[in-house]
Amino acid sequence: MVKIYFLKFFLIFTFAISTSLFASLDDKTFSHDKVYPNPATDFIYFQTDSLDRKFEFEIYSLIGNKQNYYLQIPEKGLYRFEINRLQPGPYFLSVTDKDTQEKKTFRFHKGN
Repeated sequence: MVKIYFLKFFLIFTFAISTSLFASLDDKTFSHDKVYPNPATDFIYFQTDSLDRKFEFEIYSLIGNKQNYYLQIPEKGLYRFEINRLQPGPYFLSVTDKDTQEKKTFRFHKGN
């Protein structure tokens, strides 16, 4: 009985520590970055204060299918994704810093 409680405590503690470590990594790297508007119908924007970073983007559906999109860069630090061809529903924008390979995923909703 004691072994079971210890195992539960160990698993919960390990999960809490790893979650907080990864969350703090994302918070430092992408702390001033944002995706808007949410919900969106035709376009979403990714905005960053770090003008010298290069990014790689992917959009995924709720079940993990990679989606096609059209990307424009109207100004430094601002990325515009055309999403009007996506079906309504929840999606994820995965942003990877090309230099550090650190990744952050933003959730957004495509409306009608």
